[in-house]
Amino acid sequence: MEFLNQSLVIKWFQLQKNHTGSVSRSLMASYISMSSAKLIIMILLGKSSMKNSKLLVLLALTTSSAFGLQEFDIANNGEITAVISDYDVSRITIANSRIDTVKLSSKQLKVDTDDKTGQIYVRPVKPNKSTVSTIKIGNLHAQTVTGTSVNMFITDVDGRTYTLRLRMQSVPSETILIRPLRGASGSVVGSTDFTNQIVTFIEDMYLDRKNEDGYVVSAVDTKIKLWKEVNFMLYKTYTDNRFIGSVFILQNTSGKEIVLSENQFWKPNTIAVAIEKPVLANRELTKVFVIGAKQDE
Repeated sequence: MEFLNQSLVIKWFQLQKNHTGSVSRSLMASYISMSSAKLIIMILLGKSSMKNSKLLVLLALTTSSAFGLQEFDIANNGEITAVISDYDVSRITIANSRIDTVKLSSKQLKVDTDDKTGQIYVRPVKPNKSTVSTIKIGNLHAQTVTGTSVNMFITDVDGRTYTLRLRMQSVPSETILIRPLRGASGSVVGSTDFTNQIVTFIEDMYLDRKNEDGYVVSAVDTKIKLWKEVNFMLYKTYTDNRFIGSVFILQNTSGKEIVLSENQFWKPNTIAVAIEKPVLANRELTKVFVIGAKQDE
């Protein structure tokens, strides 16, 4: 069976780009209970002729390279939100200082202190329970499925106090590095929120942005064997220092309507999957976006 007609693909992408020129972004969210799913966002891009163009973004926070080191520049009495492992030990440290006292809002964490280095190590003592919450990312709103949150209050040997809102996720050991700021009380300059990074990454791929955000964009145009009912092509890839994003074009050739789901495109180290149009009529096209975390060399 002949694969996607190249002129049809080009025309389709031109139509998509023409539509996105006047897109006003809003975000809707939907929760789906799945054992491996930790975060789900539904993005609705625009109110114009793309009303039905939805991106269902499934963020499975399960890879070893997605986090690792979280850095925060924070002043006295500041507050941060960080991620810790829900099954492994995570480390909290203060640059050029030492942690003096630690207080917790609950008994859900075990805290071990290292008197030699002034660091602390935390580990959950109770099973993690998923919760649904709403977050705002710029003009976007997302409903997230996240783990239990625990508030921690720490004071360093210089008398500065910090509030840490620790969110448990199914990730390996984390390191939270606090860099004290000499400035306005409470100001924070921290690691870009993981959710925000993924949403931005998918938006950039969806809008066919180039490399103004530091991506290396590579055209691929390679046919991939997926299922006999579809034609599937890797259109291009986006790479930065943390993620590898792939844009696929899928065409329904089954002769009838098909319904796509995110788990059909999961593979090891996948952290996000987005399907532009999950329901396809015969011969209809859609984009599929897959983001994976870059692995350590």
